[in-house]
Amino acid sequence: MGDSQIKMKCPIEVLKMVLSREVGEDTLELVQFLKKNGETSEFVLAKKLKEDVNGIRNQIYRLQKVNLVKYSKKKDKEKGWYVYFWDLKLENFGFRYHKILENEILALEKIIKRKEDKEFFTCKNNCVEINYEDGLNSNYTCPECGEALDLCDVKKEIEVYKKRIERLKQSMDKYSSLLQ
Repeated sequence: MGDSQIKMKCPIEVLKMVLSREVGEDTLELVQFLKKNGETSEFVLAKKLKEDVNGIRNQIYRLQKVNLVKYSKKKDKEKGWYVYFWDLKLENFGFRYHKILENEILALEKIIKRKEDKEFFTCKNNCVEINYEDGLNSNYTCPECGEALDLCDVKKEIEVYKKRIERLKQSMDKYSSLLQ
């Protein structure tokens, strides 16, 4: 898949999720600019995005830390300094996106297993959810409000987690082409 094909296929939904979880949403404007325009110097980025160069560098370095940008450098003939030109590694956004979803699925599966394997108690106010041992130690009284604890029916909660997992898997499938 060519670089231009990747640029077209990497949707804003993927960019936003990866940036919000990995780098910071403040980098979205920079990323969108690079996605649209390709390789650009940090000075041009600063001018076009109306920010100072150090602010742009901060964003770029955060993106670089998680391998979402690449650079080339060229020597300025007048000053003799190197000027860095930055571009996105859009293919890595796809990998990061899938990794985020995989980790979320694993965490939800872990919660489901824990909920299925143990009994939990809560009061009518839903102050806290505590396990069997802690319920026994507190004489089945809520440590927050003092109300009696009842056994939780976790079936509905587990169903919510399973539906969330299904949506995450669908999202992974929807954007699986980004991994090629």
